[in-house]
Amino acid sequence: MVIIKASAESEAGGMPGPSEVELRPILEIDDFGDAMTPELVEQETRLREQAAQR
Repeated sequence: MVIIKASAESEAGGMPGPSEVELRPILEIDDFGDAMTPELVEQETRLREQAAQR
């Protein structure tokens, strides 16, 4: 999970008010094939569930 925090003033041109940026994953667990061990799949699932609760 990546958490990004920046003020609109720090961006070129800025934003005229509050704004929202959506970050989307570009890879899924299945994209890693055999490299994703059952332990890593469990860890990833747990982290996604924790992030969804926030």
